[in-house]
Amino acid sequence: MSLMDFRVQMYMMKRLWTYMKQYENTESWTNIMILQLMHHMLVFQSMHDFLGGDIPVICIDWDKELVDAAMYYLVELSADKWTKEECEAKSNTRLFDLCVRALLLNEEISYILPFIIILEARKDGKAHAFFTHLSCCPLPSILNTLPKPALS
Repeated sequence: MSLMDFRVQMYMMKRLWTYMKQYENTESWTNIMILQLMHHMLVFQSMHDFLGGDIPVICIDWDKELVDAAMYYLVELSADKWTKEECEAKSNTRLFDLCVRALLLNEEISYILPFIIILEARKDGKAHAFFTHLSCCPLPSILNTLPKPALS
């Protein structure tokens, strides 16, 4: 059985992209990012073979608390309980919100992305997966194989 080809698409905020470009000739930061994401991409690539599509990665230079707040915001937003005004008032991560919306609403993509990987682009950062629909979530037994953060 052959697997489908797929692309990893990386999106970064301008200040992070500028920072990464400084090291373009001295170290392969793209390889470092890919290695940091390897386990997630291997697990999710299996899902990709069934659902199709590329793997979008949003790299952000936020701390864990802000990333968790952004993920909570997306989950609550998907519950469709808030009015437009409440959504705008609760979003303290406007650029991130706009990036996710642009990925999900892109008319050039003929399918809905099954997931988006959000990567904390820090030395101790970790990857988060935002699944766009409940049917896209892998089984808990698969999710439990993903690396866990060290307890402090």
